[in-house]
Amino acid sequence: MKQPLLTTTQVRQNFFSLLRRVERGEEIFFVKKGENRVFKISLLKKNKSKRDFARLIEKIQKIGVKAPPQEVLDKIRGSRFLR
Repeated sequence: MKQPLLTTTQVRQNFFSLLRRVERGEEIFFVKKGENRVFKISLLKKNKSKRDFARLIEKIQKIGVKAPPQEVLDKIRGSRFLR
């Protein structure tokens, strides 16, 4: 079943739950408003680390998606997903 495209706002608002979905093997597709490009978030490897998380945040910001606030990122970094 094809998933609907998310907007960058939806990605930002649901960032933590989207990371959980990606961890389960789902691929997340989203589109940036005003552009004709579709972006995909997928799990590249099962070995999760804080360095990989930092790279993910950098890549998200490079394509113009605002990252969640710092306190949310700190909560994610401290979670069981990045141990």
